[in-house]
Amino acid sequence: MKKVALLLTALVLILASAFVVFAGEYSIYDHTWNSDYGKGRLSIEWEKCDWPTKYKVVVHRKGLNSSRQDVGTKVFSKTVSGKKIDVTALIWQKGTGVYTYAITPVSSPSPLDDMVVGDEFEADAGFVDRVRMQSVNPDNPGSLTNVRWVKTPTGWAYEEGGQRVTSAWRMVDGFWYYFNGNGDMLTGWQWIGSRCYYLNPVENAGGYPLGACWMNRTTPDGYQVNSSGEWVVNGVPQTR
Repeated sequence: MKKVALLLTALVLILASAFVVFAGEYSIYDHTWNSDYGKGRLSIEWEKCDWPTKYKVVVHRKGLNSSRQDVGTKVFSKTVSGKKIDVTALIWQKGTGVYTYAITPVSSPSPLDDMVVGDEFEADAGFVDRVRMQSVNPDNPGSLTNVRWVKTPTGWAYEEGGQRVTSAWRMVDGFWYYFNGNGDMLTGWQWIGSRCYYLNPVENAGGYPLGACWMNRTTPDGYQVNSSGEWVVNGVPQTR
């Protein structure tokens, strides 16, 4: 009987140790936001677990509190198998705000214990402007087909796949243009988001087509714009 008891005790200890090791293999380390202001991109990255699994990534606007209770709005949820997910399209669509994420190993026996919650990321107006200017279409970054300029009673519009581009920047033949909520191409000085841009109001002025955004030069009325087209004073982008 004593031998049986010792064997049972040893077996329990072995199983307990195996469970601890097994559970530990689902730990997620070094998770973080990765923002690239210059390219207007945002992603979430982490180190993969030792144990093969997929990961459920949830993004909240306003975030989770310390007790992991939802105090904001869930704006994104996706299950992936890698260790990175690009959320640029989310910022493109939702705009400014404070965001946080939660990553959960799908196969974990204790998903709540193994879930990690990221720090807050504040997408301010400048970053959102940059995202919308640099990323033609984060959901479909490949070449677009069936695109064309359309003459309208009020000026010009631009269509992609039969749909007018609205409230967005587009690069066409190497020049940036902005289209308002009605799809009209804007011209002249325009506040777009928090920054001001000079969109060529006269065909071929300064070598720019009508509506193209001037960049890294002095406008005809004497103002300076930087390499992103933003009006600057002493190199500092002006905001409203």
